[in-house]
Amino acid sequence: MTEQICDVYWEGPFPWHQRKDRVKPHHVLYSLHGTHHLYGRDVLLYIGRTEDLEARLDGHDWWVEEEFDPVGFKVASIATYDSPDAWSRAYNKMEPEFQYSKADPETVRQVEGLLILAHQPAYNSSSKTSITVPRWLRVFNTGKVGLLHPEVSYIYYEPYE
Repeated sequence: MTEQICDVYWEGPFPWHQRKDRVKPHHVLYSLHGTHHLYGRDVLLYIGRTEDLEARLDGHDWWVEEEFDPVGFKVASIATYDSPDAWSRAYNKMEPEFQYSKADPETVRQVEGLLILAHQPAYNSSSKTSITVPRWLRVFNTGKVGLLHPEVSYIYYEPYE
């Protein structure tokens, strides 16, 4: 069984009103951060994915505008590696203005599901109890990760049989 390593490179946080200026074609994931009445300030509220990130963020505008405090967002791109060593070599060569090319939709779906399962964002409703991803999926969160786990693995969240 071959381990699948995905590096999720996060950028941000950015103020909500800057979303049109900050989203680039290679961004395939996003996270929304704000105040939650139970969990506190500057907490992870939502993780999402999309092919058209700018339009998807605009789709959240109706509830973001009603939040207690301002909502910020982060955006991410994804790259896949065949081993931790390959990831480490590539990561150590990254430049400050680094960016990945756009990841394939199936990889993005799998990574999003694992991130939601691992972090349990307050406003996500799906992928909080189970997901369908490869058994050997391992995700490194890099860049401006904030309070995200630096590493999550499906094997850790795999249901007991």
